[in-house]
Amino acid sequence: MEELAERLRSDLGHVTTSHAGLYRQLNEQSEQLVGVASAVEAARLTVESAEGRVARLQRKVAMNTKLLAAVLVMNFVLLLLVVVLLVRH
Repeated sequence: MEELAERLRSDLGHVTTSHAGLYRQLNEQSEQLVGVASAVEAARLTVESAEGRVARLQRKVAMNTKLLAAVLVMNFVLLLLVVVLLVRH
């Protein structure tokens, strides 16, 4: 009986040691996950900021493209007007 009790105590000691190691690893991994979560949040904020800047740049490019088209049309009209005036004289 005492031998069985001693084996049980020994086994419980091993289990306790194993659990302590597992708890330590879980705590370390939890700390690492907190770090990863912080890094992911920072990356998300950076991406959202970049998306906003890209959207503003796209609007500016679209506006500049329309202005360029309008200027090209006006230049063509002015060129035609100059040609007509030169031909008349």
